[in-house]
Amino acid sequence: MIKLVNFFWGLCSLKTAPQDLPASHFLLGLMLLAYFLTSMSVAVLQWPVPQAVLAALLDTVLLTVLCYVLLWARLLNQRFLQTLTALAGSGALLGWIAVPLLVWQKQVGATATGIAALPVLLLYMWMIWNVVVVGHILRHALSTAFVLGVGLAGAYAYITFQLIRIFLPH
Repeated sequence: MIKLVNFFWGLCSLKTAPQDLPASHFLLGLMLLAYFLTSMSVAVLQWPVPQAVLAALLDTVLLTVLCYVLLWARLLNQRFLQTLTALAGSGALLGWIAVPLLVWQKQVGATATGIAALPVLLLYMWMIWNVVVVGHILRHALSTAFVLGVGLAGAYAYITFQLIRIFLPH
């Protein structure tokens, strides 16, 4: 288990690549479950449980669809297992890092000023880190430039936020 966490930490610190993962259906299932549970943990801080489950499910489905469509468009379907496993595993790890920040931000309020605004700043930095990590994974999976990977990751994040906002308004 520690070796797995270390691998995904390596992805999050841009030191490892998705192709270093084994192409394993079991590992993919495990990482998708971890991603879903993490996404639900984040969502439950904003919505009641039924809506949080829907948000987590939508997030997980969008991640899977994004991965499949991008690889299909580049005729790289054989990289799907490793790429989605990398996206889900690193997303789960980054999600667990975000949970305490979200709890802290909720306690101090979204309009806090001074030192109380620190969790909001840290969440913005986390969002940038998340986009960079997804961009790093997509760069390797699509055999493309890092800038294009980050651009695709930013577009994915924007689309996901917008769709969740549409389907689950506050």
